[in-house]
Amino acid sequence: MTEAIEQLADRLETKITDFQQEILNLNTALDQHKRESRESNNALFREIFEVLDTFELVFERLAPERAGLNKKVDRCLKSIESTNRKLERMLTERGVAKIEFPDNKIIIGQCRIVDTVADPQAANGTIVTIVRHGYISGTGDVLRLAEVISVRN
Repeated sequence: MTEAIEQLADRLETKITDFQQEILNLNTALDQHKRESRESNNALFREIFEVLDTFELVFERLAPERAGLNKKVDRCLKSIESTNRKLERMLTERGVAKIEFPDNKIIIGQCRIVDTVADPQAANGTIVTIVRHGYISGTGDVLRLAEVISVRN
């Protein structure tokens, strides 16, 4: 009887060890899947940022002439604006936001300086223009650095 109990205990111990190994393997696979999913989402977000950049460029270039556009072109532009808002809302719903610079100062790790200008009236590091918006995830990961022109005296 003792031998049967020992065999049963050995089998149970083996099963428990096998289950623990299976749990470890599943957790590793889950972590890998989460990483790949996050990377895939971030790549998609970066593609959407490019579309938003294009829309912004269109809006900037047409703004001075907006009043003189014919109705068809104006309706088309309104449709593009609606699409732009939908994309921005989609990003917001997924925790993605534009990087903000509340003090209008560069923030290391959130922007890349693409050009500098001299301005004796402003302090070094003051943002003059945001060339391309940067974006940050809900977890704080920078998805794309903002590209800025800043003051350098």
